[in-house]
Amino acid sequence: MKKISIKYSLSGCFKVFFKNFIMSVASLCLLASTLVVFAFTFAVTHNIDSISENEGNVCIFLSDECDESAISAIRDILGTLTDDGVVDYVDYVSKSEALEEQKERYPEYSKLFASFTADNSPFKASYTVSVVDEYGYSKVRKAVKDLTFEKTDEEGNTLSYDPIYSVYDDGEAITEIEDLGDNIVGVLGVLIPITLLVCIVLISAVVRMGIFDKREEIALMRLIGTTHKYISTQFVFEGLLIGLMSAVGAIVAVRLMYNGIISKIAEGIKLFTPLDFSEIAIGVSTICFVFGILSGVAGSLIATSRYIRKD
Repeated sequence: MKKISIKYSLSGCFKVFFKNFIMSVASLCLLASTLVVFAFTFAVTHNIDSISENEGNVCIFLSDECDESAISAIRDILGTLTDDGVVDYVDYVSKSEALEEQKERYPEYSKLFASFTADNSPFKASYTVSVVDEYGYSKVRKAVKDLTFEKTDEEGNTLSYDPIYSVYDDGEAITEIEDLGDNIVGVLGVLIPITLLVCIVLISAVVRMGIFDKREEIALMRLIGTTHKYISTQFVFEGLLIGLMSAVGAIVAVRLMYNGIISKIAEGIKLFTPLDFSEIAIGVSTICFVFGILSGVAGSLIATSRYIRKD
């Protein structure tokens, strides 16, 4: 009996879906679009969290006057911070390596770069320091602040010089990105529930139209003693079908758009490495299926409880 009931409900929900095809597709598209926005909100917040946790860098650009002893001394200072747990790692790039990196990054300017050598390169040698937390920025800056070294000129005079050309860190940029993310989540936190409510109302309207189209069949079933639950099941399945189809469509859309959109954002910010879709796939899928199914079933239950008599 259960197999017959499920088969009847499934066939009935497909008939209702195609009977009111335009309204069904409209509700499906609206719900799928809402789920896409919801999923991208989830993806953005996780990327922002990744920036906060993994992308704390301080770039220390060295003066052209730095010699090997000064470079080594600065490395020792940064090594002390590493031992103290302030810094994760330290990466040094020489002037010649910086020039080669720019050549690879901007091949269209190969003729311009051809005129530069390690000696006359406009690019500075630098240390890239990855800090453990937000307090690391100020600690690194303080460690290299007011450093002075001495060197002897051609005439034998001892001269003092500042080995640091400039210091740049990600702290302020990351704070701005986090604030932007909070604002986005705040706005969407209001819009998404409203849109989901609209989706539920639209799905309820679709199911109501299906109930109206099958009113004679429902009346006949009531005369032979069919229960309210049995009659309502096919209409609940219709809402479930719309929810599942919307969830699948949303997941596919997010998967197709994610890499392109997030890569464009990363190119513009030049600050962080975006999370791969595989790292957020479970969360995106869970959100889409849970809210898709809940919206579809909720819309169906509202319609069946209001328009199919229980007695």
